[in-house]
Amino acid sequence: MIEFLEQTLVEQLNITDHEIEYRKHLFDFTEADVARLLAWRDYMVGRAEELVAKFYARQVEKVEVATVIGDAETLKRLHVTFHQYLLELFDGVYDKNYVDKRLRIGKVHRRIGVTPKLYMSSMRLMQNLVDDAIDEAKDHGRNPEAIAAVKDSVHKIMLFDAQFIFDAYIDCFLLDVDAAKKEVEAYANSLEIRMAGQTRQLREISVKDDLTGLYNHRALTDFLPREIAVAKRYELPLSVIYFDLNKFKKINDERGHNAGDEILTRVGNVVTDTIRQIDFPCRYGGDEFCIVLPRTDIAGAKTVSARMIERSRDFFDDTISYSIGIVQNGPENHCDLDALLRKADDLMYLAKQKSRIPPGSHVRTEPQLPSGLPARVSGEAASLDV
Repeated sequence: MIEFLEQTLVEQLNITDHEIEYRKHLFDFTEADVARLLAWRDYMVGRAEELVAKFYARQVEKVEVATVIGDAETLKRLHVTFHQYLLELFDGVYDKNYVDKRLRIGKVHRRIGVTPKLYMSSMRLMQNLVDDAIDEAKDHGRNPEAIAAVKDSVHKIMLFDAQFIFDAYIDCFLLDVDAAKKEVEAYANSLEIRMAGQTRQLREISVKDDLTGLYNHRALTDFLPREIAVAKRYELPLSVIYFDLNKFKKINDERGHNAGDEILTRVGNVVTDTIRQIDFPCRYGGDEFCIVLPRTDIAGAKTVSARMIERSRDFFDDTISYSIGIVQNGPENHCDLDALLRKADDLMYLAKQKSRIPPGSHVRTEPQLPSGLPARVSGEAASLDV
């Protein structure tokens, strides 16, 4: 219990940097949105106190909300907290610390009795007030395009916040259920807690490869279809890097399987050091690996491959090299998981054919065909040999 209390809410809910970046990606919240919000911060600092006053003047008109607030001291603290939240919306930093504060807001609101319906109505009121304040910037020379763009960014980050707040609501509800069970049957509840912890560990194990620490084939078949759907919906490129190690069987035969496992572990480290937080690295099986690169075209994927090859030189001697196939999905032409991986595997095989002449790492990419034509793998695929 003491260890649990020493953890942040982000740690308790096992929310990783990758998960945060992925949720931003789902809302199409990009660096452009960050830059817009940050550019408006000074303006919002000047309007924050006025917006807080308007917000709570409207809130306390509702008997249900006024009853929850309860007294002047609580209302004063809420003024301070809300003022800080408004400024944080435009700070431009939306990391684990930011998410932890959103979770704390959800937890506090749940404890003091703010129901989801009251919270959502409050969010809507706040959004309207912020929108009105931004619209009034026309008087300060802001152009209509900039106003529309920053309002869209505000709506995205507020929705991003709301999902974590309701994560905290749900977590509190589950804790309340556990507490009620304790009152009924302490032993059964303690057993359930242990099983919950084991289930979380098993879930983590079930999607991770023990040797490399990367995701496994099962996790890929769950993640990639969702990512393909996101790319299709927002008309974004999605690239897949599929690669294996050249002459790996010979390494296992000559050096032994322990040496082979050590090499695979190092490859996992190379991949982890090379990619972004939003990318999805997977050990597909044996010495085959797959990296999913959202919002990335073939040119970007080739850059990642070159960086991975260069990074490998810090881990391996010249006997370790890769055969790499790269395929792009979208933004116009899309295929499903099986077709995408099959094309990437075919391209990797083309690279494998060149891996002996000359020796070293070889990259094959899908030809860039005109829009509307299906991509196919051929011996004329673009190449990058290292």
